Amino acid sequence: MDSNNYRYNVEEILDKRIIDGSTEYFIKWEGYSFNESTWEILDDGFNKNMLETFERNRFETIVKDFINTNQFDNDDVETIVVIKIIIATISKINLIKSIIIKKLNSNTNIFNNDPFRILNQLNENNDVQQKKIIRHNYININRLERTIKKRYRNDTFVPTPLNKNQSRKTVRIFKDLYPTHYNQVDVYNELGLPIDLVDEIVRLCRNSVKAFKCLLDSRLKVLLVLFFLKKGPNSTSLLKRIFSISSATISRAVRALIPLMIPCLYTISLELMNLNCLHYVDCTDFRINRVHPYQFEWYRGDLKYHSFTIQILVDENGTIDSAIIGKGHNNDSGMSMLTGLNDLIYSFIKNGEEFSVLADPAYNGTLFYTPKRIKNLLGKGDEILSNQERKVVESRFHHFQAGKRSLVENKFADMKNRWGIVKQRGIHQPNFLSYCLIMIFHIEQINFNLRNNK
Repeated sequence: MDSNNYRYNVEEILDKRIIDGSTEYFIKWEGYSFNESTWEILDDGFNKNMLETFERNRFETIVKDFINTNQFDNDDVETIVVIKIIIATISKINLIKSIIIKKLNSNTNIFNNDPFRILNQLNENNDVQQKKIIRHNYININRLERTIKKRYRNDTFVPTPLNKNQSRKTVRIFKDLYPTHYNQVDVYNELGLPIDLVDEIVRLCRNSVKAFKCLLDSRLKVLLVLFFLKKGPNSTSLLKRIFSISSATISRAVRALIPLMIPCLYTISLELMNLNCLHYVDCTDFRINRVHPYQFEWYRGDLKYHSFTIQILVDENGTIDSAIIGKGHNNDSGMSMLTGLNDLIYSFIKNGEEFSVLADPAYNGTLFYTPKRIKNLLGKGDEILSNQERKVVESRFHHFQAGKRSLVENKFADMKNRWGIVKQRGIHQPNFLSYCLIMIFHIEQINFNLRNNK
């Protein structure tokens, strides 16, 4: 319709949309019903005052609904910063600024009911307030500000509602920009790890994770990795809701942060092991579900699937002295040879030192104390022990050995039950999964040290 034609006079502009770069307005024509309204591209000769009135009322409705719906607590630092961002972002519209000032003026006591003092206080304390927000990890101010500016620049605000039934849609975008963030207690409860363990990991890794640049601060980066390891590779929707970042950012972050964090968590070392106590060694498998060019190297023929082989060495106190991950086709004796454990024990024997390692029958009986080796050693004392006495001693030692080696099995069970990355078979690359498993072992050892030091 032509707005210059005497038959079609514009009574009101009801809505606005942008299609393929063209701005169209929903026009209510004078003398016609609402159902006869049409979308039109306005020309240069259109009444500018009517267009400005429409834009002003449109933004006024959005901000009013935003403030009334959220019911801000004006003593909260987050609220002040969010309102300041909105004021700074759309400061060209004085009407919106006055609405926010009146809203604060009617409810707050901290500014002595002075609108100008409100704005001065916001400007003076901006840096301090922003640091508080980042420290509490409740809201990401930079992301919120950039998103609001982007939406304002692209003119993608939700249009003014046409009737009362559509009024709730006007605050949709602000709810998207101001998501529900967990507080610190809720995050720890959702994570399911001891608070002192999380704080210790954050302390150790805080400086190293700064090398990866993203919207999260150092503490949130560490928490993101812990959530990923704890909840497993299928927890992307949960992480998006808690940290308010995209799935692509989550994927990039965990792949970049885990290699940065592992050197800071190194607590497992053969150099620190106690040689004055018994040690126990065993292997377990960790199934992987990914096809890649060299998959035959990870294939375990007896179990008919691809996997890692994990070998750990534990002393009788429960301390992990060694944790090594190999390809799935390796068995127990192969892992002990490839990891250098056989050479280590042989070097102790050659130097006349005692280093006793209990193992199951799959290991080398000349280096490890396997059930078969114990039976042979007891058999050499037939002239001292009777047949019945030898069987009793053999049975008792068998139970002793099985009970002690259960420490290794318990370590594996704790790892598989506590960490979702182990229980869920994702489609990550084997190299990345090996990083995750090594990191889990170091975290378990840190947790063990914290529990024993109390």
